[in-house]
Amino acid sequence: LSLTYAVRPSQSGRLRIKQGQAIGLLDDKLVSASQSLPAALEKALTLLDMAQPEAITIYCGEKASPAETVEIEATIRRYTPHAEVEVVARGAAPLSLYNLH
Repeated sequence: LSLTYAVRPSQSGRLRIKQGQAIGLLDDKLVSASQSLPAALEKALTLLDMAQPEAITIYCGEKASPAETVEIEATIRRYTPHAEVEVVARGAAPLSLYNLH
């Protein structure tokens, strides 16, 4: 799952995206859009089958903010309370703000 901001307006199925809007992509397919990255993540997680993963790694992009990273991590912990969550420092996700594996 990748989280980033839309670079231009677009539409994908029922989702209408505005430039600058936070989006969630799964296997390069748009799955969520919202006004913030944590909200886009939350929408994406409700669509995914999170069959209790043992571990989730959050790879942060170069421009990821520390405060937003804390929110992303907290959102993941709410949805997967038994998973081990690791955050990898900024710059580890070159093409998006956050990649989750």
